[in-house]
Amino acid sequence: NWLIIVVCLVVFSVPAKADDGKVIPVSKMPQTAQEFMAKYFSGMEVAVAEQEGMFWEKTYDVTFNNGNKLEFDGNGKWKSVDCKYTSVPKEIVPAPIAGYIKGKFPGTRIIKIEKDDRRIDVELDNGTDLEFNSAFELVELDRE
Repeated sequence: NWLIIVVCLVVFSVPAKADDGKVIPVSKMPQTAQEFMAKYFSGMEVAVAEQEGMFWEKTYDVTFNNGNKLEFDGNGKWKSVDCKYTSVPKEIVPAPIAGYIKGKFPGTRIIKIEKDDRRIDVELDNGTDLEFNSAFELVELDRE
């Protein structure tokens, strides 16, 4: 019985790990991700694009030569935009969040934004981290 369990674990875990960190051409990413990159990061050279995750839960990571990083879900919707050395494109920051940051933290740059169904995390170049809920209300603020 133990042998059957071990064999099943090996058989089912090997294919699940087969796609982790697989380098792919940008053309193999979902169309939505390609369009996002063309619209907001045109002219930037991609250093590496990777497909990660299992068959039913894939993500795509892109790193540009300038160090900027993007993460997309399996459908090509952005999950994270990390522009440590530049700024997150203003057009992708929800207007209520952009307004809040402009009013409370004038002169700062948004260098990272991450989102999921429940929250949006924003990191500013002054070391401030802000977390907003899905209604764009501030729920947490941390300073370095």
